[in-house]
Amino acid sequence: MTYLVWTAFFSIALLTSISPGPGSILTMSYAMNYGYKKALPTILGQEIAVGLIVMSVGFWTKIFISFPHLFLMIKIIGAIWLFFLGTKILFSNQNHKLLSIKTKTMTWPHRCITGLLTDLTNVKTWAFMISLMPQFIEPSQILWKQVIIMTMTLITVDAIMMNIYAFTAHSMKQ
Repeated sequence: MTYLVWTAFFSIALLTSISPGPGSILTMSYAMNYGYKKALPTILGQEIAVGLIVMSVGFWTKIFISFPHLFLMIKIIGAIWLFFLGTKILFSNQNHKLLSIKTKTMTWPHRCITGLLTDLTNVKTWAFMISLMPQFIEPSQILWKQVIIMTMTLITVDAIMMNIYAFTAHSMKQ
């Protein structure tokens, strides 16, 4: 991957990480309601999901194109997960005290898995990566090296942005 191609990919990664989505909303919600430190496992889970998505798309783009039903399944699972999260947030206004206690006592792995599932089932991320990544893959270069560079770039940029979101949301609470 040339420096010019990487710079273009980095720019796109930065723009996509700045734009809000389910992961950033979840991160800000946890940080604002329960503190910055409680949001960190959620961010870790999200970054694991981003890494899995980028590597999957990078190595298996042809499979996603050949089997549109696979992408449909991801969309359905994503819609169900987002509906579940939306319902949970909707009812949190009525039972704020109960959910507050429950979320404060959620274990570290539970918060990490919530972040993982939120990003892993985010159809926007899958669709964006499927349409974006092939444009940055240079056929003359070694594929796995390019995918690793793109994965590390996206994870780093996204982790920085999620931490900024979490820290800002936590600061707003105070």
